[in-house]
Amino acid sequence: MKNSNTLTFWEYLCDNAIYGIAGALWYKIIFLTIPGNEYPGRVALLYSLTAVMMTLGIIFTFRRRRNLTSVLVNLLLPLELFTLFHLFSEFTVFFAVVTAFAFLLGAAYIITVLKNPVNPRRPGDNVTLLKIRHGLLGARTVTAVVLSLILVPMLADAAFSDPAAESARELAAPTDIPNPDEKTVNDTITKFREETWSSLSDGEKIQALKALADLESYHLGVPYNLTVKKADLKENTLGSFRWSERAVLIGKQCLDGTAATAIETLCHEVYHAVQWCEIEVYKGAAPEFRGLKMFDRVRKIGDEFSNYIDGDEDFFGYYYQECEYTARQYAESCAEYYLEMLEEYPDKTSATISTDPD
Repeated sequence: MKNSNTLTFWEYLCDNAIYGIAGALWYKIIFLTIPGNEYPGRVALLYSLTAVMMTLGIIFTFRRRRNLTSVLVNLLLPLELFTLFHLFSEFTVFFAVVTAFAFLLGAAYIITVLKNPVNPRRPGDNVTLLKIRHGLLGARTVTAVVLSLILVPMLADAAFSDPAAESARELAAPTDIPNPDEKTVNDTITKFREETWSSLSDGEKIQALKALADLESYHLGVPYNLTVKKADLKENTLGSFRWSERAVLIGKQCLDGTAATAIETLCHEVYHAVQWCEIEVYKGAAPEFRGLKMFDRVRKIGDEFSNYIDGDEDFFGYYYQECEYTARQYAESCAEYYLEMLEEYPDKTSATISTDPD
């Protein structure tokens, strides 16, 4: 990783521009094939991050490192940071190990450079500053190369996904969810008695939550057959909803918790499906009707999904988002309703379920 210029200044600028635009567009196409990555705000962030980091890369390397390696590093780093930011909760252990290894190698490279002698190019050059500059730029390259490993899971998802299966799942019709009869309702609700819930395996709990999701979907009129699956979510996250996959993700913390927590989590996430359906209705409305007052809340929720505030970054900002507030209110009323049913009918749960828990 010696300092060397193999490209003229204008060649270097053009290569960065071409690689940056092509790389960001290619990555967007690949990234958006992964379920749950359809939010418009993420695409804007990808483009902005690529533009900013490639510009900074050009500024720091145009004097002595105008070469193809620098161009590739300038492109790789924003894509890697973007992947870390958006997929860390799904590949937590793998990403953490790779990131730690990358920074350790980068630090080792800096230490090695600082210990070795450097010949100044011109008399009077500050040798210490030259070492620091050379060490940091070299560490940047090492880090980018090692971090490229985090792109493997994403590329594997894109390469081995089944577009036909995804499309079929996304277009599942309401008729896929039958009108629940008395036995179905009883079998579903009784799984959430605390003594029963605590005795179930994780797989059985997911099955119970899927059955409850079907009940909720039927009564809320969600026109999709939602899937429910266990997922490796970040700490303190009970559940999550992926619109493009039409899936409710349930974390280990939720499965290890009480039945009441599970009910509330499931109903909360299913209500996000309702919100997404409302957004689809809004998008499908004729332009002259989109200004109707009835769409005010839908527009607000759509903006929140596009610029979602994560609870780890701003808890109060997350907590008081309209999309979260309304889902939380609905889920709390649902949990109360179902638990009252279990208390009222300890031996047999009533099959009469209101379409409105309130």
